[in-house]
Amino acid sequence: MNDIPYWTSPEQFEFAVTVVSCKRTDQHFEAVLDGNYIRAAEGGQAGERGLLVDKKTEAKILDTIVRDGTPTLVLDNEIAEGSKATLHIDMEWRRSLMRAHTAEHVLAAHLLKSIDGLQLGYIWLEDDHGTVRFLGPKISFDTIFEIERMVQQTISANLIVTSDLVRPDDAQTDVRSREGVTMKHETVRVVKIGDFDASACSGLHVEYTGSILFFKVTDIRYTENETTIEFSTGDKASAEVSSVYNDALARKSEYPFEMEQLGSVLDKGRMALDRYELLSESLLTVLSQESTQDRIGEISFRAYYLPGMDGGGIRNVVRQLKHEGPAARLYFVPGPKSNLVFWTDKLGSDAEHYIGEIVTKLGGRGGGSRQVFTGGFSDVESPEELYEDLVEHVRQTMSREEL
Repeated sequence: MNDIPYWTSPEQFEFAVTVVSCKRTDQHFEAVLDGNYIRAAEGGQAGERGLLVDKKTEAKILDTIVRDGTPTLVLDNEIAEGSKATLHIDMEWRRSLMRAHTAEHVLAAHLLKSIDGLQLGYIWLEDDHGTVRFLGPKISFDTIFEIERMVQQTISANLIVTSDLVRPDDAQTDVRSREGVTMKHETVRVVKIGDFDASACSGLHVEYTGSILFFKVTDIRYTENETTIEFSTGDKASAEVSSVYNDALARKSEYPFEMEQLGSVLDKGRMALDRYELLSESLLTVLSQESTQDRIGEISFRAYYLPGMDGGGIRNVVRQLKHEGPAARLYFVPGPKSNLVFWTDKLGSDAEHYIGEIVTKLGGRGGGSRQVFTGGFSDVESPEELYEDLVEHVRQTMSREEL
């Protein structure tokens, strides 16, 4: 109970230390001090950083790790063994870890209380950023966004955060802890967030939840039986939200929309990209096959299956079509709502004569002029089969005309 590391006083940032050893590694130097002054990476939290300075040398602490059970500083410069030095903790880095670690407690507590069968898995916290993996039922986007709102409410409530060292047997049954944690140590640090949560944890935390400032989920990933949530806190979270919002705001004048319509705009953008990719594939096929065509007697006939194309674009194409002899072109746009444009030139009958009957028979509607017939279908389950039936009917009708 008396062997309390110095770093449990989170606001103390400067220590007089003795360098017990300092050894060169492949890329850096590793130093051991005469006491446990700085927190090493463990328990899902990155190691602390800072400076180690003696009378002759200044070394930057790039990381703090545990090597053979001993807290070890990873340095960019060598400090002489046995030298008296001053250890300066990077308090900006430390406070970022404190914000992220406390936010992780709040996030986990809300989720574990809300969803039965959920378990806390992998955790990594570094520089106002956290990655937390939950095992068990899949957590939906809507649930995560609601939990995010609840986390921010807990932050705004400015609950007091306390830490107590207790014996494992004295830890209350309502204290959250990973399996076996309370049995590995002679003392257990219990971190309490008001009356909201109590958790066994060795990490550093803020004194009040309000010090977290801001919390934002930044990514959600799913694998089998796992939901991974990434988040940011503090000024970093605020900057990330502002950046995304400002990107959208700057585009409002170019692509008119209201900010609350951003989701719909992105959905349409995704649809447009999908349609473009499908159309690109179709046009490549068309271009590669343009030299071939069906000859039905004297009639030149081509049919085009055009995913992603729109009716207006097809009509623009039809207006520019010219052909020296009898010709017909069928343009088909597939989808749950499928559309077609059938163009003819110098044929014996109106365009509707060749395609109107099959369109009606297959449940569609249409009409047009002597040269062009347009039609559409709703609730199409198999566009490819519909297209093939239309093409085959047009071929047969034109073949009978030519006989």
